[in-house]
This record gives sequence, C-alpha cells and structure tokens, in this order.
Amino acid sequence: MSVFTVTLADIMEKEPIPQATSPLATWLSYLEHLHSKTIDLGLTRVNEVAGRMAVVKPAPFVFTVAEPTVRGPPAVRWNRC
Repeated sequence: MSVFTVTLADIMEKEPIPQATSPLATWLSYLEHLHSKTIDLGLTRVNEVAGRMAVVKPAPFVFTVAEPTVRGPPAVRWNRC
C-alpha cells in the first residue's frame, strides 16, 4: 500500500508564495492552485454537514430589531431595560 503525501515544500516548488505587495490577481491564482478541487458551499451542503456534526439547534426565540442607527444600536438600549 502506498501513501501519497504532499508537503508545503512540494507546493511552494510549483507555485511560489507571492510577496505581500503582489497584486490581488496573483494572490487569487496562488490560492486557487493550493486547493484546486471545487468545494460545494451551498446551503443544502452546509445544512447537511451541520446536521452530521449535531450543531444544528434552532433558537427558542428570534428577535428582529430594525431601527435607524441615529440614536445608537437598539441592543444597547434593550440591555438597559
């Protein structure tokens, strides 16, 4: 049985790490080459993974607060009540 491993050195050989001042396009290209496999991040997939991890737990109550922020965040005033 053979095991295939990829080290950071292997990756850096193929795609050198861009400089901090490199353009965004260079960084995006670098990141795409690090992990070129497509990942499904749709809500269906996220919900499925969360269910398997047992982290989906609906809140007993949901409060929606909408107000202009002219007088400060409404949650601050609610905490004073």
